[in-house]
Amino acid sequence: MPPFLLARAPSEQMRLFSVPGVLTLIWNFSKGHTMRKYTILLSVLLLAACHKQNAASGTDLCQLPSKPKLLTVAGLTTDQKADAMGIPPSQVPPDAVGGPAFDDYVARHNDAAQTGYCVENEAYKARAMKDEMSSVARAIMATCHEGSEPDTLATVLKYRNCAAGNK
Repeated sequence: MPPFLLARAPSEQMRLFSVPGVLTLIWNFSKGHTMRKYTILLSVLLLAACHKQNAASGTDLCQLPSKPKLLTVAGLTTDQKADAMGIPPSQVPPDAVGGPAFDDYVARHNDAAQTGYCVENEAYKARAMKDEMSSVARAIMATCHEGSEPDTLATVLKYRNCAAGNK
């Protein structure tokens, strides 16, 4: 341990990564240096730069959810065709270009993507509402025809935390 930490009793030692702890370490480190004021100035600037992100915590940092890219039967990959047919990708015939299995797969995928986007978008719009989270989640579930309350609650919480400045 550095000598300036050993001079204190263990109960008096500050946490190294707290602001008072860092300032104390800087002060003790710079005692023997002739450029003490420059060391302190540099340290204060570094602390201010590190604190810059935390200072913006009162602002809304949320980003609008992006619209999903919808699938088409013609744009299915081999893995997606295999999922639609229920077979391994190695067994997908090269001439597999359409059919009811592909249409159903594309419809299910696009419905799920649109429902997910609806939930994200509505939660984004409701991020600053002061209503109870479960009420907001149920309203979003009714609007978007979503059946999973825990997932909707998690999305509402994500955007409320984001609006409060938390990640």
